[in-house]
Amino acid sequence: MEKQEIQFKGPAAYASNRERARRFYEGLLGLQVSRVMSRDGKPIAVAYTAGLSIWDVDDAFSAIFGSPTADFRKPDRPAWENAFEVHDVDAMYERAIAAGSAFAHPLRELPWGQRTFRVYDPDGNIVDIGETHAAAVRRMIAQGLSFDQVAGKIGLPLETIERFARGE
Repeated sequence: MEKQEIQFKGPAAYASNRERARRFYEGLLGLQVSRVMSRDGKPIAVAYTAGLSIWDVDDAFSAIFGSPTADFRKPDRPAWENAFEVHDVDAMYERAIAAGSAFAHPLRELPWGQRTFRVYDPDGNIVDIGETHAAAVRRMIAQGLSFDQVAGKIGLPLETIERFARGE
């Protein structure tokens, strides 16, 4: 089996109140915003140049577990996940199956168009493994979506979509 490079994308903190979390991470810690991700025009997550992201817990749990939750600080509901991206998510998924991984959810396309799966590490923390955003953009374009449609779905600026489409 060919070894595949996997790139750590950073932790995502699930935020019960994204604006309060932003005040903490941006105001107190001084983190700089890299990008704000949105769905249907509503902000759902913020990525910082330091590598940390915050993600609205209801949106995160709807995507991961199929339903939002108001009380996410239960032992069976983690407050963090570590996110990785790979060029060949299908191969990594097969590798996770072969290793007997416990899945939070199988490989699927999430609402923003990225194909991911999530497994639990030995301590029950979630590990998100997905295709790169560039790969997701190129796949959606190949499926016939316009650049504007892709930008609206994945929540990235049109300039980024154009850059990914050119292979940059």
